[in-house]
Amino acid sequence: MINNGKSSGVEYRITARIGVLNEFSTGWKKELNVVSWNGGQPKFDIRDWDANHEKMSRGITLHEGEARAMAEMIISWLDGKAPAGGYGNKAAVAEQPAPEDSCELSEEAVEQGAMEEASLEIDEETGEVMN
Repeated sequence: MINNGKSSGVEYRITARIGVLNEFSTGWKKELNVVSWNGGQPKFDIRDWDANHEKMSRGITLHEGEARAMAEMIISWLDGKAPAGGYGNKAAVAEQPAPEDSCELSEEAVEQGAMEEASLEIDEETGEVMN
């Protein structure tokens, strides 16, 4: 067990830290972790965290099969192969702004506790974020 916590009535336990995807000037980091929500089965989890893992943004959780499928799709996309059943245009990805340009919170927003105010709706049976 790495981190335990409670935010907006939601209990979480970070059981493994896999890696940091992006670090913002505010000290927040976009991370890939394995997290158990409300005592449920641990799942892959991508979201922004403060330095102490006490505050978080909304994120996405994935079961192992979903994470494997996503990894395969991303690798195929980056290798120039369209995934089965895929759609879209690879060139459109390059036109998007860098993560720092589109995802970073202002220092003022963090100081005002914008992330702390975010409410997460969690399915109590599965522990998954429903929003």
